[in-house]
Amino acid sequence: MFEKLVCLLVVLTSVFTLVLYFSYHGPEIQHNQSEYDTLQSSQNVSVENSFVFDDSALRRNFQLNLGKDVFVFLHIQKTGGSTFGSHLVRDLRVTHPCVCHRGRRRCDCKNANKHHWLFSRFSTGWVCGLHADWTELNECVNDMLNRMEKTRRHRRYLYITMLRSPIQRYLSEWKQVQRGSSWSSAKLQCNGRHANVKDVPFCYQGENWTQVSLENFTSCPHNLAHDRQTRMLANLSLVGCYNRSAVSPPQRRLQLLLESAKQNLRNMAYFGLVEHQLASQFLFERTFNVNFTRRFVQHHNTHASQVEISPQMRRRVEEQNSLDLQLYRYAESLFFARLNYVCASNYVSDLPQCVNSSVIRVPKWSNSSSNVSRIPE
Repeated sequence: MFEKLVCLLVVLTSVFTLVLYFSYHGPEIQHNQSEYDTLQSSQNVSVENSFVFDDSALRRNFQLNLGKDVFVFLHIQKTGGSTFGSHLVRDLRVTHPCVCHRGRRRCDCKNANKHHWLFSRFSTGWVCGLHADWTELNECVNDMLNRMEKTRRHRRYLYITMLRSPIQRYLSEWKQVQRGSSWSSAKLQCNGRHANVKDVPFCYQGENWTQVSLENFTSCPHNLAHDRQTRMLANLSLVGCYNRSAVSPPQRRLQLLLESAKQNLRNMAYFGLVEHQLASQFLFERTFNVNFTRRFVQHHNTHASQVEISPQMRRRVEEQNSLDLQLYRYAESLFFARLNYVCASNYVSDLPQCVNSSVIRVPKWSNSSSNVSRIPE
């Protein structure tokens, strides 16, 4: 019944979000039944899609082996990562579920041999750095697990992450910084060294940036909130890490970051979208052939949703997140292509409501063996 509900809502949910996305008011997450009523009343809208994905970009069907598999959760700020991370340690039904103790933030997520099968904030902690990005995790995870487990062994790393509509994510981070968060202890490690103040100057003086205005938040050129999702998913070693003069002209650097982020996202075992909680849960369960014991919920009333800004300021926010906007458009297309690919597969062929091409045009994929998506000019 749950699978049928999810597949029925996939198309309706996509319509609702796409309409809001192009006006930069993406829906977020809410725990009430009105979500379904809203989706049922959504109007049909045809959406053009210029991305083409081959079979290798869409096929995701892992048979989990917790004896060698390790989930590596890349937790990007303000993308619903704490909620998703909590689901992983508390609600995932696997052969060796996490053991969580009252009063302890971290849970023990280990197999029968006491080896870790989940690398995340709520299991191992921030051992590779606070909100470690793809570059940091790629350099750190294997050596760190060898040290933690006091052994070298073969592991299959399954990278997973969550993404969020860029404007809503950016505004949410601004509100979080206003309340005193700074993430100043992040290592920002790349090519074996940490970024220093010369590489990434602080945007403020003192301990934090409390009560910063949105105008000042957007005006600091070194603000790591700008295009955060692209930066945290990209291989920063390709552009000289945090040395902005290592690649010229600047536009070339930005293009390399965006293409690297797309490639790494495409090669991940799984990613979900904050704006599509039920569909993200369904895709995770089908990708790894496991189930959660609780259903994901969709919240709409967040700090970001309560922010009202002028058209001029909105354009400024969009400018500072131009790469993220392109990345999210790509991610959303790939997400729904994968979802429809799952729905069209043999084991859910009895659910024709998964795909409704009259509502959203499903991205087509080529027969090429290349793992690179083609983006028409």
